[in-house]
Amino acid sequence: MVGAAVALRAVVLFLTPDALEADPDGYRAVGENLVRHGVLGHGPYPTAVRPPLYPLILAGCAVFGSSARWVLGLVHLALGTATVWLAWNLARMGRLRRWQQWMVAGLVAGDPLLVRASTQVMTETLAALLATAAWNLWGRYLRRPTAWRAGLLGAILGIGVLCRPEWLLVGFAAAGMLLFRSAGWTSLAAYGAAAGMVLAPWPVRNRIQFGQPILTTTHGGYTMLLANNQWL
Repeated sequence: MVGAAVALRAVVLFLTPDALEADPDGYRAVGENLVRHGVLGHGPYPTAVRPPLYPLILAGCAVFGSSARWVLGLVHLALGTATVWLAWNLARMGRLRRWQQWMVAGLVAGDPLLVRASTQVMTETLAALLATAAWNLWGRYLRRPTAWRAGLLGAILGIGVLCRPEWLLVGFAAAGMLLFRSAGWTSLAAYGAAAGMVLAPWPVRNRIQFGQPILTTTHGGYTMLLANNQWL
């Protein structure tokens, strides 16, 4: 099934002439600017409009110059393939029957939205991987609650916030679930410390650059403006 996921995404990328060319949300511009000017922003001007994780990946691809598009395609293939494997592993942990495990993996491998997203310079492919990884870690924690596993869960959810800011709500919800399950203080501390260490560099950077410790992004206000302004 993993091989099928790779093949399907590779074929779609190959048959889509404009795959990974457009930059509808401006992530590539921010990532390439980091390579050219050393600034996560536009020219010499920093920005916190977009979360930093995906632009950093794009910056890593940009160093390959004219091959950056193909490198990003390989990155998306790897992310999509890992998501399929994690979905299968999650079904296995849930003790589903073998055919049900394969069905779960098949649904993720062939999901048209995920396949389409793998051809776009957007965060969906990365976010899907992080979401599936978080569910896996939660499942492992439920099977054997340890501070180490709670810390890993906190870290992956912190990474998720750096990909999609709304994950901050998921992080708080996970903390609430840990409390609901009467997790020991050691596990809660490990969860909070890991999430905090992953997230801390972003608000610190924003405090230095903008004078405010922005934990998520400044894009939310712009979204509200677009939805409530007839002239935009």
